[in-house]
Amino acid sequence: PPHLRLHRHPVLEPGPYPGDQGSGPAPVTLSGTLRQFPPKGEPLATDKKHHQMEKQSSALCFQVSSVMNYATIKYYDIANGPGVRTSVFVSGCRHHCPGCFNAVAWDFGYGKPFDKAVRNEVFASCQPDYIAGLSLLGGEPMEPENQRELLPFVRNFKALYPHKTVWCYSGYTWEQLTGTEPCAARCEVTDELLALLDVLVDGRFVEAQHDITLRFRGSSNQRLLDVPRSLAAGQPVWWEDEQVFATHTM
Repeated sequence: PPHLRLHRHPVLEPGPYPGDQGSGPAPVTLSGTLRQFPPKGEPLATDKKHHQMEKQSSALCFQVSSVMNYATIKYYDIANGPGVRTSVFVSGCRHHCPGCFNAVAWDFGYGKPFDKAVRNEVFASCQPDYIAGLSLLGGEPMEPENQRELLPFVRNFKALYPHKTVWCYSGYTWEQLTGTEPCAARCEVTDELLALLDVLVDGRFVEAQHDITLRFRGSSNQRLLDVPRSLAAGQPVWWEDEQVFATHTM
């Protein structure tokens, strides 16, 4: 049906080869089987079947057109990872930590759509050599709804800037996100998204453990984890900061 026809975003959608962002229409494979409507003027077998097909088409259209909201974007940020970075604060969080610095972003509907134009602005902002990378905060980037939207975005970021780092701040722990502890946030894209990250700052903000001397985190329970090394080791491995900050404090 016409309303299911999709086209590639020239910058955002990967092409057939590694690093190729593409420039033409992208083939789209949709999971499941969608019944075909009969030729024009030919009646459907039953009204019930017609109703089922309409529901199926509507649901499919909704799934491919959903857009995550973001609360704010901080360009030239030096507080949420090493160097100068672009930090995207997504909307939506179920933790509701007491003392949260960004409680307004708990609402999934807060802010503005993280649409093609905004994504391209973020990509463009990271082009200068002095930009060290991208940081994802919230809200909660690892809520399942946000993971599904962030995966293609981070995948394309890595294709554009393979030598820049991606940091992600999550109230979920490493053990929860990797499945060693039960967690509702794990979904079909979690493992792939984790594998694209360089550092995960994990754990909820705990007001009683708040410490302003900590580097790149708010409370002492949170960890700065080197994701590639952690995945290789099969257990959490701390990120190695510059020697002067070896204790992860300032």
